[in-house]
Formats: sequence, structure tokens, C-alpha cells
Amino acid sequence: MRFTILYHRVASETRRSNHWDLLLQSDEMPFSPDAACLLSFELLVPPSRWEHHEARALNMHRGLYLDYEGALTDGRGSVEQVLTGELVWLSRSPKELRFQTIMEKRACPESWGPSDCWSMIPMPERETYWEIRRFGP
Repeated sequence: MRFTILYHRVASETRRSNHWDLLLQSDEMPFSPDAACLLSFELLVPPSRWEHHEARALNMHRGLYLDYEGALTDGRGSVEQVLTGELVWLSRSPKELRFQTIMEKRACPESWGPSDCWSMIPMPERETYWEIRRFGP
């Protein structure tokens, strides 16, 4: 399994802000570059500030985005890969996602180690939002 963090520069004519996309390869479906098989979350702060923050769940993304960098179709802006590496699922349920990230590429943010463990819990007061926290190496 793999993960990738993309910096998404949105087109200036959209109402959205530039953000980071966290993409997690699903362990519940086969991987395909053309199929929507990546759990996807949008964060408005850089990865160096993800110690405890909120993430908005997005629609599943196609597998090709694990490696893609460049312009997006339909005027959606462009993406640049910031971090990528191995993903190990520790547990997964509708109430919590727990996973470990092991860096492969790019410089790690100072606040990240080469291997970190993360927990994501849905925020009941904000539909589609999850709380992301690092809980240890």
C-alpha cells in the first residue's frame, strides 16, 4: 500500500483555496491507475502542521494520482507531489482510521519522522470532516 501528499494549486477563477491532498491507497479494493481506489482528504495547512488538525473527506481519487504531477483537466489547477511512501493500515473502521506512513521520497517536514503513525476520527459536528492526529512512531 502507498500514500501520497499533493500540493494542489487551484485555478484562480475557482472559489477554493490552494490545499494539500492526502491520498491513501485503500486496502479494501484492488489498485488500478484508472479506478477510484484512493481515500482522499483535503487539508488547508501544510503537512508540518498536521500534528492535530482537521481534514475534509473528498471523493475517492484514481490510482494514477499516487505518482501524478502537473496540470489537471477542466481548469482544476495543478498538483505537485510533496511526500510519498509506504502506507501500512493499522486498523480501519467507520469510526477511526489508523495507519503508518513510511517516507520514500522528498524531504520530510521537520515535524515528521521517517515513519509516523496517524489516527483519523470523523468529526460528528462537521459532516465530511475528520480529525487527524499523530500518535507515535
